[in-house]
Amino acid sequence: MSSTLREVLSKGLPPPGSSALHRGHGRSRDVTPLPWKEFFDENRVLDIDGDKFNVYLKGNTGPVFYFLHGGGYSGLTWSCLATELCSRIECRLLVPDLRGHGHTQTQDESDLSTERQV
Repeated sequence: MSSTLREVLSKGLPPPGSSALHRGHGRSRDVTPLPWKEFFDENRVLDIDGDKFNVYLKGNTGPVFYFLHGGGYSGLTWSCLATELCSRIECRLLVPDLRGHGHTQTQDESDLSTERQV
């Protein structure tokens, strides 16, 4: 590797041996998942034509917010936002695990057609 390339690749990187682990600050943190009950009021399973859709609910009155998670995630993606939003305004949250994600179980996980999604 040329010295120029080495210099370009190392710019912005911390000097070798300066990681937090070497300074004693790298203690392991508890990354145990928290239960849904800490963020939502209710967890329902909706049976629709044999498919079982997992939905988290929060709040009883006010406008309804329907949260959709991204691919590879679950409705629990919105846990912290759900808590924060409901602490600021009176609202209801509907947060599903979409087909093929989270605790939702469908008969044909590979059918991602538009007709099936709606």
